[in-house]
Amino acid sequence: MPHRALRDAVEDVGLLIDEAAFDVGRWQDVLDGLTRSLPGTRANLQVVDPTLGRAAPMVSSG
Repeated sequence: MPHRALRDAVEDVGLLIDEAAFDVGRWQDVLDGLTRSLPGTRANLQVVDPTLGRAAPMVSSG
């Protein structure tokens, strides 16, 4: 992936992360964006939700 394309992909994922910080439903978009940026990979994410008092269910791409 050329340097410019990689930079743009990272920036796009960064914007998705910013949005997901305020809308938990957007984390799937983050994972999908990561896998689009890195073809042939899978991304997994698990976070602790203080309102639940425990880890939230894992979200994965693909």
